[in-house]
Amino acid sequence: MVKPYTDTIAWQTSSKKIFVRVFDATIDEELLEWHQDKHDRCVKVVKGTGWQLQFDNQLPQALSPSGIYLIDKDTHHRILKGKDDLVLLIIENTIIT
Repeated sequence: MVKPYTDTIAWQTSSKKIFVRVFDATIDEELLEWHQDKHDRCVKVVKGTGWQLQFDNQLPQALSPSGIYLIDKDTHHRILKGKDDLVLLIIENTIIT
């Protein structure tokens, strides 16, 4: 399976991981599938215009620069393509304050 993003790990322990995820603006939208994560995640948008986050049985919500989004593990969700590259800071098993 081809991943529609690239990850760079910034910090990791046995219980927490912080990484930067980049979705390229030229990505094929068909690769942005519904999925579930294995861990709770706190996601901060670093950069990106027009991208959206959609949870199961909900309308998509715009991802705003500097916005923070909590995604509980095992929650169905997907990303909808925007206009430019989307850069996310993702922290697993913790919350950005």
